[in-house]
Amino acid sequence: MAEESKNNETYQNEEFEPRVRWCNPHVLELMTFVGKDIFAIAHDIYIIFFNYKTSTETVYVANSLERGDGVDALAGHRTHMFAFAEKVQNARIFVVMYPSFNILAELKEVDAKRFKAICMMECDLIAGLTGFPTYLVTVWCWRTSQRLYHVETGVKQRRQLFM
Repeated sequence: MAEESKNNETYQNEEFEPRVRWCNPHVLELMTFVGKDIFAIAHDIYIIFFNYKTSTETVYVANSLERGDGVDALAGHRTHMFAFAEKVQNARIFVVMYPSFNILAELKEVDAKRFKAICMMECDLIAGLTGFPTYLVTVWCWRTSQRLYHVETGVKQRRQLFM
């Protein structure tokens, strides 16, 4: 009995930092290319990067205030950058450099609850479509974090098709 309590004390005093070694996404809805040779899949709090050139796999974990809280939308760029929207109320969009995972920009939309989709354009622009109840389209310049355009889409129902 004394030996068991000694082992418990040892485990409680050690710092535990879990590292993701693998992840198996169940739903493949959020997929994009980052550059020419990196394929990214997002699921829950993970973004998994498959580099075809080097045959490596890297995982970005969005599970904190600094790194984002979940992944609700994902977009890639032709350079080694990607953007994702958080999976929380009053979500932010993060622009991140691959493979260093340095956060280049953090974009906020005060009227957005959650983002349904985001798109990185060839230049420095990012567009985001919010969800129920507002359905807004917002365009930012991610280098300056400036909101350039903001418009209501006219979507009135949850299952209405938007293109």
